Amino acid sequence: MKKTLYILLAMMLLLVGCGKSSVIKDEKCITGKMESINENTIEIDEFEFLLLDDENDEKRIDELGIDISDNPNWYEIYNESEETIELIVDENTVFTFYDVGNLFVEETEDKLYTTKNFEEFKEFAEIKVPSELHPNATVIGTLFEFVLDGDRIVSMTEIWVN
Repeated sequence: MKKTLYILLAMMLLLVGCGKSSVIKDEKCITGKMESINENTIEIDEFEFLLLDDENDEKRIDELGIDISDNPNWYEIYNESEETIELIVDENTVFTFYDVGNLFVEETEDKLYTTKNFEEFKEFAEIKVPSELHPNATVIGTLFEFVLDGDRIVSMTEIWVN
């Protein structure tokens, strides 16, 4: 029941997203790559995640002068700088990620997992998810969409790219 409530809350936040109907005063949506996790903060490298089939993103790609003719993916990542920012996590932060390691979901369950428990998210972030190309990879470096209220993370949702 608790898991269902968290999932509903996360879906509501995603649906509201950065819309005008939000009750969050200084709401902002950004995308970024997670660089590190600290006691009550997450450090990220912010970038623009541009979808190649989105009309607004197509305009932005043209504006930036990005050549997508060689791009086999359905997205483009534009990272203007390598500077990182530190964002605050609190007891109301909602984390949504793909638990492919089955830490919190059963093998046969949907892998998309939502929680407000920062310790669970830290446990997820520290697991090794090796691949042929990156045998020692962890979740650090994973792409997320963040909904912010100032510098506080309201929610963060993993961006699944393959």
